[in-house]
Amino acid sequence: MKRISLWLKILMIIYFLVGLAFCFLANPYLYGIYFNNSIGSKTTVEIIAYAINLLCSIPCFVLLYYGFKASIILEHDETLISHDGSKTLKIAGFILSIDSLVFVISHLALSLFIEKWIIEVSLAFLGFIGLTIGALLVVVSYSLNKATEIKEDNEAII
Repeated sequence: MKRISLWLKILMIIYFLVGLAFCFLANPYLYGIYFNNSIGSKTTVEIIAYAINLLCSIPCFVLLYYGFKASIILEHDETLISHDGSKTLKIAGFILSIDSLVFVISHLALSLFIEKWIIEVSLAFLGFIGLTIGALLVVVSYSLNKATEIKEDNEAII
């Protein structure tokens, strides 16, 4: 499990660097190309779309913390079948679900006001994928919590 924990930590660091690149390189480039304007002549809708992407990125960095925390749990416990592991996944699932829901709704709403609406709808679809993953994390955390209770009951009997 120590090897899996190490790989998970490395993956979290890579995601962190990719997230920074998205926020400060790809996102400005996307909206610069997307709207074909200079920086000084952005419309209110364009600024709102850019700000929503940045604001929805913040919880993703919080999720990286929870991924790092899960790797530490794996390193020490060798399993996520614990109340701490279950709680970590549950919190991460709720954060991802709420963030993705805001992302989906905001980009679908923005698609009504922007000429190249297909890009906003595509981003909303990516948010829907995040919403699905968040819901799966909540379900897995519930299952891990039940497995922890069964494990504790079995240990009490023995």
